Amino acid sequence: MQTETTTPDEVADPILAVDGITKSFGEFLAVDDCSFDIGNGSITGLIGPNGAGKSTMFNVISGFYEADSGSVHFDGEDITGLPPNEIAHKGLVRTFQITRDLTEMTVMENMMLTPKNQTGESMFRAVFDRNTIDTENEVIAERADELLELFQLDHVREEFAGNLSGGQRKLLEMARMLMLDPDLMLLDEPMAGVNPTLENDIVQRIKELNRERNVTFVIVEHDMSLVMDLCDRIVVMNEGTDLAAGPPSTIQNDDRVLEAYLGGGA
Repeated sequence: MQTETTTPDEVADPILAVDGITKSFGEFLAVDDCSFDIGNGSITGLIGPNGAGKSTMFNVISGFYEADSGSVHFDGEDITGLPPNEIAHKGLVRTFQITRDLTEMTVMENMMLTPKNQTGESMFRAVFDRNTIDTENEVIAERADELLELFQLDHVREEFAGNLSGGQRKLLEMARMLMLDPDLMLLDEPMAGVNPTLENDIVQRIKELNRERNVTFVIVEHDMSLVMDLCDRIVVMNEGTDLAAGPPSTIQNDDRVLEAYLGGGA
C-alpha cells in the first residue's frame, strides 16, 4: 500500500463513519474537518502528537461534545448530536483516561448498576413487581460474575472500587461497559498508569473480546510499540485533522507521520 492518505471508502465494512467533523472551543480549533472510517470487527489505533484532537474526537463520537459541523454514523445510523446515554444504548461505549467508577461502591455494585432499562428504575414496578426485579437481578449478577472472572476481578468483587489499583480500575471500567453488550468500544489511553502485568492483562482481554465476541475497538494510546503490535489499522490525526490511515507497516514508514511526531515533540 502507498503512503498516501487512506480515504474512508477503503474500509470494506465500516461500523463507524466520521465525516468532516469540526469542533472549536472559542478561538481554539480542536478538530478540523476530520474524516475516517472504522472497520467492523477491527482493532484500530487512533494516534497523533499531543494536542492532535484525539480525545476531543472521542468526546464528539460518544456524544459528550456537540460538533460544530460534520456527521457521525454508527452501524449505518446517524448518531450526530445524540446524548451519550442514547449512543451507549445503541452499542457504542467509551472509557476515559481517568476512570469513572463509583469509588464508594463495591466492584459488584458498580457492575450491577450499569445495565440499561432495569425494571427497578421504575418506582412503581420497584414496589409492585418484586418478582420480576429479583429474577432480573439474578441474570444481571450472573453476567457480572462472568465478566469479573474474565477480567480477573472476581477476587475483589466485594471490595470498594476506590481501593483498587489504577490498573484494576481500568479493567473494571472495561468490564462495566461490557455490561451494555457494546459492538464498539472507544478506549482512551487504557494503559496509562498501568503496571506491565496488568497492561498485559488488558491487552489479552481486548484480543479475546475482539476475537471471541467480535467487539470492535478504537484505541487512543501513546505507546507506539503496543499500538503497532495490537492494532490491525491505524488512523493518524495531526493539528485536528486526519493525516493518514492504513496498516501499521504503512504508517510507521510514512514520512508525514514521522514529521508530525517530531514536529509535535511527542
